[in-house]
Amino acid sequence: MAFFNRLPDVEYDLKPLVFPFSEQQYTLAKNFFRRYKLSEGSFNYTTLFTEYVMTDNDRPDTISNKFYKTPEYDWVVLITNNIINTYFDLPVKESYLYDMVNEAYKNTPGSQQYPADRIHHYETYEIKNSSGKVVLQKNIKVEKSFYDSPFKYYDNGSIVTLPGNQVSTPVTNYEYEKNLNDEKRKIYVLKPEFVQEFISQYETGMVYSRSNSYIDRKTKRSGI
Repeated sequence: MAFFNRLPDVEYDLKPLVFPFSEQQYTLAKNFFRRYKLSEGSFNYTTLFTEYVMTDNDRPDTISNKFYKTPEYDWVVLITNNIINTYFDLPVKESYLYDMVNEAYKNTPGSQQYPADRIHHYETYEIKNSSGKVVLQKNIKVEKSFYDSPFKYYDNGSIVTLPGNQVSTPVTNYEYEKNLNDEKRKIYVLKPEFVQEFISQYETGMVYSRSNSYIDRKTKRSGI
């Protein structure tokens, strides 16, 4: 409830409206559309945040409890990482991921029995010449034709030829989705000594400015 109590209110107009308007035609609700987004540049300040890798047992409330000794600052964990939809923006448990990938890719082409094992794309390895200069960057997405063809580069006046399957590798649907899922595990946790200052700034950001729909600093009316 700590997060919801800090959301501003909106008097939402009920339909149908009959002129002249009356107070009974509005219902008071929390304004869930009011967003507070932390600047991406904030993550550059290592003094403010602790990098943290979520495990399968972690949730925003358990992370809050671990760092802040209370689960009630789970909303701080979410907002400081610009997480809006917890279903899509948080990592999936490892035990669920394979089955989810099978379902998501069930209509994709491939000879493998399980969709999760079908090839999503190909990626390059890093290749260096004899002097240590990189002639092929790693993790470049390439087509199957690259994987099936020889790769050539100059080295000390000579042409070196390597099979495509030695300079690139197939990436399955499961491996691709697992990499994306692992990236979601990497979050930034605001250090405890800065939490109250953040909450103060958040509450200031939730205040309405004066407009035609303004009622007070924490309430406005829709439908005007």
